[in-house]
Amino acid sequence: MQRHLGQDPEKPYYLLSALSQWGGLPSGGTIPKSISLFPRIETKDKSDDNSTPAISTAPVQQVFKPEISLEEFRKVDLRIGLVVRAEAVPKAKKLLRLEIDLGEVRSVVAGIAGSYSPETSGRWWWPVPTAPRTF
Repeated sequence: MQRHLGQDPEKPYYLLSALSQWGGLPSGGTIPKSISLFPRIETKDKSDDNSTPAISTAPVQQVFKPEISLEEFRKVDLRIGLVVRAEAVPKAKKLLRLEIDLGEVRSVVAGIAGSYSPETSGRWWWPVPTAPRTF
């Protein structure tokens, strides 16, 4: 890497005194084209051996839900509650069943198992819409 940046490869580059000084690289230098450390592996799709994939040049248009007015937003009753208990939902990889204390304990199922573990219950707060739903 040092040789690539035009520096002496025998000189230690990791010393704090060398890293804290501005202008360690020679000005006006060019950086040569680097090699890929992990080259891309092209795989063939077994279903289409002779055809090339069709690439669409049309711009991707994102679909958003329509915005709501401030008056409509004020009608929403959204509360924040402490997660009292969390447990994994059987036969589901991404779902946690949460018991949330909002003054009364409510059960909520959320697809957050990839980011939160059940052992951390009691340490985080969760927003809850007050309109109950059944699944």
